[in-house]
Amino acid sequence: MESTPTDFLSGDTGSDKEGGKKKMKKYFIWMKGAAALCTMLSIICLSVSVFGYTHIDTDRKTSLTLTFSTEKTALSGTEFSLYHVAEVSASIDYTLKEAFAETGVSFQGLKGEEWQAMSKTLAEYVDSGKVEPVKSQSTDSKGRLIFSDLKEGLYLVTGKACDTGKEIYTPIPFLINLPNLDPETDEWEYDANAIIKYEVKSVPEPNLPQTGQLWLPVYALGAFGIAIVMSGFIKGRKQNKRHES
Repeated sequence: MESTPTDFLSGDTGSDKEGGKKKMKKYFIWMKGAAALCTMLSIICLSVSVFGYTHIDTDRKTSLTLTFSTEKTALSGTEFSLYHVAEVSASIDYTLKEAFAETGVSFQGLKGEEWQAMSKTLAEYVDSGKVEPVKSQSTDSKGRLIFSDLKEGLYLVTGKACDTGKEIYTPIPFLINLPNLDPETDEWEYDANAIIKYEVKSVPEPNLPQTGQLWLPVYALGAFGIAIVMSGFIKGRKQNKRHES
């Protein structure tokens, strides 16, 4: 008698097909159980990888290093200000600081460009003079500065324009969470770094008059002076003739 796939799997040669079927059923039940166990383990591991970085050590101080430069030149002497916008909990929940409560903004669900739009809104708010920065500092000769000894939270960074004589570089304001999440390692950086983005425009050249135009007033004054001298000379000669006659 030829063996069937069921017979082969059960180790039977056909004498007890019923027993083979029972063994086959137990085998598939075992396989399903193993698959379910693997799925559960995968979910547990995924949960650890996703939620492992979500809690912040709120007792640990942070710092922020800024770099402001072009591809060729460090933009030194530029003043930047740091504003503490919101406190952040260990589970990444934001609570606006009292100084920003008037704005009524919410950071819930913000993504990508929405964060940049929020940065602009808050920058306009601080420009009104309603909020004092927690720290202000200027870049060094390498275009760098460090804000140190900072509490955890959400911060706004603004900077003044830098005029190099040929171009004007205006820093773009931005929001940054401290500590900051490293997208590559999914770990919190308590000593964060940020490269300043900026807008640049050329300094307009002054509208100087042409060389010929510079001499026109000189020529006019000279002609006027000659006319006065000639008029006086002619008048003097007339008076002399009268005296002679």
